[in-house]
Amino acid sequence: MNFDEGVASVQKTNATSLESVFTQLLNFQIKGNSTQIKLEDWDNSPYHPVPTIIEAAELLYAGHDVREIAHASADSGNLAKTTDRIIEIIQDSQQNNKRSICFVTGIPGSGKTLIGLNAIHDPRFRTEGRNSGAFLSGNTPLVNVLREALARDEAKRNDEPIGQIRQTVRAEIQLLMNYLKEYISEHPNHQPHENVIVFDEAQRAWDEDYGREKFDREASEPELFLEIMGRKEWSVIIALVGEGQEINRGEKGLSEWGKALTKFGESNLNEPWEIYGAPQIFFEGQENVGQTLFSDDVKYKGRIDRDVRLHLSISIRSYNCKAIVSWVNSVIDGNATQALQMVNTVENFPIFITRSLERARKWLRHKERGNRRVGLVASSGARRLIADGLGVSLSAQELNAVKHWYLQPSGDIRSSCALEITANEYTCQGLELDYIGMCWGGDMLWAKDENHWRFRKLTGNAWNNVNNLELQNHVRNTYRVLLTRARLGMIIWIPEGNEEDPTRNPEELHQTAEFLIDSGLVLI
Repeated sequence: MNFDEGVASVQKTNATSLESVFTQLLNFQIKGNSTQIKLEDWDNSPYHPVPTIIEAAELLYAGHDVREIAHASADSGNLAKTTDRIIEIIQDSQQNNKRSICFVTGIPGSGKTLIGLNAIHDPRFRTEGRNSGAFLSGNTPLVNVLREALARDEAKRNDEPIGQIRQTVRAEIQLLMNYLKEYISEHPNHQPHENVIVFDEAQRAWDEDYGREKFDREASEPELFLEIMGRKEWSVIIALVGEGQEINRGEKGLSEWGKALTKFGESNLNEPWEIYGAPQIFFEGQENVGQTLFSDDVKYKGRIDRDVRLHLSISIRSYNCKAIVSWVNSVIDGNATQALQMVNTVENFPIFITRSLERARKWLRHKERGNRRVGLVASSGARRLIADGLGVSLSAQELNAVKHWYLQPSGDIRSSCALEITANEYTCQGLELDYIGMCWGGDMLWAKDENHWRFRKLTGNAWNNVNNLELQNHVRNTYRVLLTRARLGMIIWIPEGNEEDPTRNPEELHQTAEFLIDSGLVLI
């Protein structure tokens, strides 16, 4: 009888073997191998499951209040307070015909996406049976996985045709680029249908150069959205900001929003937007991974409201998420001593390192139980993993494959649980698995003699160093995203390499493994 993690595996029994099963359970308790259960305390104890983002969205769309969903986590106060503050801002903007932008920051897994979905789904802002807002994301995998999960769940609950439900969900959860095309290219003078929009992953908003390429207009993504929503008498933009997750060319973080807000307010025809956000987004020099809105010399003409309730510091992804994020940040910063201190604060969240892909797969399969999802993740730049049998990465362009990877059950070869295909930073950002196998690539390796990370890009038959600071930061953030996708535990696989293959130098890989061991990980 396997009692891994204090929970026995499911036992098959009949009248003949039932006595034997009970005897094994009794012996396990008597030997002191398990915490003694007091039945009355257990019966009266609160139930604290931690929902995935998909499960939380399904509960929300099924009619549950966000407080009920938040109460399922270890500490619901942060999420409820943030939700209430956003609702107040929307009500004030509507009643007084104001334009407001609300920046919601938070650690990975803190519920930013859930906050955004709740804001546009709140029954107080529905009109004529429709939502008064839209959830907009440039993250195509996230949009499609959420749409499909919500459609499947509602079709199952209400016994309705799934095609009709998909159309309804599509209007509520939209792609940023499609929204821009409608109101910038196709209908440049039309007001949007919505007064409230949620801009997911606002830190990834692109700059003027990218805007020139996409729309032949020298305007950044924040400028375009301020212009579109500025056409309404009142409007609210809820900008969800992930910390340190800019992973693409042209993504400029919060500073691009600051430039756009300043430019909008300087026009004599425009009333400046009112800005709401946590105190740390307004000042330079703060110890946060993300950027700030304004440099110290900028004097914004509009109202600024600093509110600590608009920062989510408590995880609903995992009880240990804050400690895990601190450990990951220390590793990314190259501080093994600090990482070692951080890992000692993590409880009930196993993190191991291995040099064997098969051992990593075996560990993940052992963790798979019930509805738990496991899967492999790797950087899009980890292109030499193909030599170890991982040549196929989940593509953001193959939307059906992405939906199957996240939603199909174990036993389906298309599922993440098959452990055959890796998700990369583009196909896992904003999403999560219970346990992940993080497959380390040659694009970010530890240089022991120089005591820092070396960033590289595979070009032709060789790795070339990445010297551009912005591109280096993208690689850092890629690994930051990948290392924070797990809810319950993680194993990191670093290949052994091959002395005959200069693109898989064993010593470089060994130094990286040693750095992670020095950072507190146990080799298995």
